Order: sequence, then C-alpha cells, then structure tokens
Amino acid sequence: MATVRAGIENRETLQQYQRDFVASAITEGQAYDISGWVFGYPNDATLNREFLDLLLRHRIEIYELASTQSIGDLTFTPGSAWVVPASQPMYRLARSVFERTDTFPDSVFYDASTWTLSLAYGMPSTELRSGRLPLGAQLTEVPALVGTNSVEQSFVAYLMDWSNSGAPRGLQAMQAAGLRAEAAFVPFTARTTDGDVSFTRGSISIPVSTQELSPAEVHEAVQNAGRVADVPIFSAVTGRSAEGIDLGSGDFRPVRAPRVLIPMGEGVSSYEAGQLWHLLDQRIGMPVTKVDVTDLGRVDWADYDVLVLVSGNLSAFSGDELEQLKSWIRDGGTLIGQRSAAAWAARNELTPNIDPPGVARPADEEDDDEAAAARRDYADARSFEGPQAIGGSIWQADVDVTHPLGFGYQRRFLPVWRDHSFFFAPSKNAYSTVVKLVDDDPHLSGYISDRNRERLRGSPSVLADRLGGGTVVLLVDNTNFRGYWRGTNRLFLNALFFGDHIRIP
Repeated sequence: MATVRAGIENRETLQQYQRDFVASAITEGQAYDISGWVFGYPNDATLNREFLDLLLRHRIEIYELASTQSIGDLTFTPGSAWVVPASQPMYRLARSVFERTDTFPDSVFYDASTWTLSLAYGMPSTELRSGRLPLGAQLTEVPALVGTNSVEQSFVAYLMDWSNSGAPRGLQAMQAAGLRAEAAFVPFTARTTDGDVSFTRGSISIPVSTQELSPAEVHEAVQNAGRVADVPIFSAVTGRSAEGIDLGSGDFRPVRAPRVLIPMGEGVSSYEAGQLWHLLDQRIGMPVTKVDVTDLGRVDWADYDVLVLVSGNLSAFSGDELEQLKSWIRDGGTLIGQRSAAAWAARNELTPNIDPPGVARPADEEDDDEAAAARRDYADARSFEGPQAIGGSIWQADVDVTHPLGFGYQRRFLPVWRDHSFFFAPSKNAYSTVVKLVDDDPHLSGYISDRNRERLRGSPSVLADRLGGGTVVLLVDNTNFRGYWRGTNRLFLNALFFGDHIRIP
C-alpha cells in the first residue's frame, strides 16, 4: 500500500520523468553516430517473425526496407529485411539489441557482459551510418508467413525446407501423427504445385506411397503440421527433381522420431536442463523423459535412442553404469553432452578422436612458471583472477553447413555464447570439428581478457565422434542459453534428429 500511495502522491513527478526520458531518448538517438540498423534473414521467415515480434512487443519502431542494401558481405532485400531507426522513443533499448560492446569500466562481472539480441538470434544485421534511411511503411504487426494457409494434396511427396526455424516443430508434429519422414543430405530443387522450389540439406520429405496412412490421411496430417508449426509445406508433382537429387534417392535418409532421456536432479544444472526441456516441450512440442539421477539404475536403455547430459555431477555414471552407457552408445545410441558434460564425456573415453579439454587454459599450453610462483596478497585475488574468467561473451564461429549438425544453416558465420573455461582441441578427424571459433580474432561482443582472447582463436564449439555404432556429440557451448539464444538451437535439434546418421570418414 505504501508503494501505491507514494505513486499516486508523486504521479506528476513520475509522469514528467517519463516524458523527459522519452524526449531525451529521441535527442540522444539523433546525436548518435549510427542512424539505424537493417536486419533480416532471407532464408528463415520464422526467425524473422519471432525477432520482429520481440521488437514490437517492446515498442521498438520498425520500418519495411524500401530498397535493396548491400553492405559488406551482406545483402538485404525488401520483403525479408527491415530497418530500425536510432531516432525514436525506444532508442536506448533498440541500441542495446544491436550494439556490440567491447569497452568496459570494469573487468570483473557477476554474470554475462553482453546481451546483443541480434547476435543471440543469429540475425544478419548491420549499422546504417550515412545518408537517408531506406524507410518504407512502418510495421505495426508481425507479417503473416506466406504459404502456410493450405497445402495441396500430393500423391508423390510433401516437402519442408529445413532452413526455416519452424521446421523441427513441423517434423515433430508429422512424426507424432505417425508419418514416416526422410531428410535430404544433398540440396535439390523440386517441382511442386508452387513451381520449382530449392531445398537445403536436411529438408524433409514425406513420401506418400510408403506411409501406413491413406493418402487423404497423410494430407490431413501434413496440413495440420504446417498449421501447428506455421511453416510452408510444398506438394511435389513428380519425383524427378529440376536440379540435384531425385525424390527417393539414396541421399534421402530416414529420420527417426527421437526418444529422448534427460537426467535431472541434485547435482545437475537445473538451468541447463530446464532450458532444454523448455525448448523441446514448449517450442518443439516434443515429449521427453526426465529421470532423477538417483534412478538411472532403473532405466531400460532400450526405450531410448538419445541421452542428453548437461553440466553437473555425473558420478551416477561410474563403474558398471559407465560401462552400460558405453555399451548403449556402441549399440546405436546418441549421446549429447553440453558444457562440462562434454568435458566429462571426453575424459571418460567416449570420444576416441577427441582429447579431454584443458581447464582455464588449453591442455597443450606450457606453464608460466614465473606467474605461478608469484606471491600475491589474498585481498587482491578477486581483482587479479576475476578478469581471467570467461563469464559470458559472444564469439564468431564457422559452422560446417554440410555436416548433419549444420543442416539448415545458410551462412557459415555463426555467433556462439561462451561462459566457461573448457579449452578443447580440434578433433583428430578432419571432418568432425563441426563448429569452431574463427582463427582470426573471433570476438564479437562482451568482456574478455587479452590472454583468453588469444587462446580462443580456433577453439572448437561443437565436435562429433563415433563410439562403435553410436554417436557422441559434444556441445562445448550452451546452444540454448537462458532460452533466448535462438541462433544455435538448430545444432542441438540436428543432433536429436540426425545424430544417428553422423559418420566419421
């Protein structure tokens, strides 16, 4: 009641404060050396819509792009790109969405040192610094996704492009309806009722003739999946492609409906487990089994094909339990280990081609005897050691878009989130370091010490290996940090759907 009373009594002061805040934001935006930002992903309409929705919900002004803009190695075209001007009432928030930070008044952080949302979404964007902004009409609502209202019936196959972020939810819906799905491991251009349409690696085919359901039931299930996931689904008119592999080729491989097990409970990171559970349950619609780590001994491993381990105490997998896990992987299971669980997998000989990581420095880095021997005052520990921590920053990685874990990505440029001190070396196999930080300076945003900035050049972010007949995927970095890091979700989801098809040449 005291808060309500104070608000009423000071309403004029508070209202004036709000008016001044808005007015000063416009003035600051006009004086800012960046006039605005242009953004948009030409191959992912779902990601565009989610990003636009986020900005609009926070009352950030957005305009359609009026003309094609080529800036650096990026090209933005009307219809798949938009402009956010700096001069607007929400200037400060808009700036924080796109701004990359590398200068800080302090070097010790409680948590993250950057929150650049455009990088978190993997959204192509760049600054506009001169000339008149190419503004079209102001956007007041999220544009509808073209091609999701209806799907014409096909007696050949239904096709869904994997570059659309909504595709995993669509695939899950189709598999839940009992449909058999195949994924293209080579790009192709199909002849559809909408004309010739190009599809990337990982794109899904639902062949009509191989289903247990009738053609009418298949059509209904596919239409429903398109509505649930809000993704375009195309109807093939022939199995002969206009370009690339034909439908039914050996380069189309069956996609299993993954049966996922996630250990949780005491000693396991509830943050990481909860983030992945939310992704699968709320955004993909995929049921998963959660088991307390104390009950792992009662698990029937034949009921699952994917085990997801997150950071924490994994001592439940020791002795006979560890041998049982290795046997399950060798028999065809897929293990996905994230952050410290990735390090645990490498230390426990689950990755023949991947060595255990160094902690706080690369494993092959020589000791700095002089620094190690130096005596310092206890009170100086925080100011000396704190700046060496990697508390949360954003890095430019290169993703192999031809690897099953990279399916759906159209650009090799991929921002990744790093908030730990595990330093892996690349895989001994030339084809299995799927994502790695670039060799040139990979820093994009956030605080990092000079020493760690140098250490992180070329550091792996995603590695894959085989153990017998199964697959081990190491997600060195959190691909779903706090549920808002959308740009790397696809790596984890690809491991679920395509992990059993990964091979080590």
